[in-house]
Amino acid sequence: MPARRSQRKVPGGKLVRMDAVCERDIISNIRISGDFFVHPEEALSTMESELDGLRLTGDEEDLEQRVGSIVSASGAVLIGFGANDLVYLLRELRC
Repeated sequence: MPARRSQRKVPGGKLVRMDAVCERDIISNIRISGDFFVHPEEALSTMESELDGLRLTGDEEDLEQRVGSIVSASGAVLIGFGANDLVYLLRELRC
């Protein structure tokens, strides 16, 4: 299974990096790191768990809704990046 990495320096924000394993359009073992802040900190691992197994198919709007729901359900407050940056990083994994 190929490991992939994507990263983004958010304009006016922070560096966000995403590492994941891709197999057919499904991501697993996802890790999000960088110099950003997430409050509460535990929400980051919750988001990673919920993103694990995500199928990267469908259009951009569908992926934005799924990621937005995961972020919202985690109760995370993202500081220095947003859910749209996670969508960008997921697409850049090129699974």
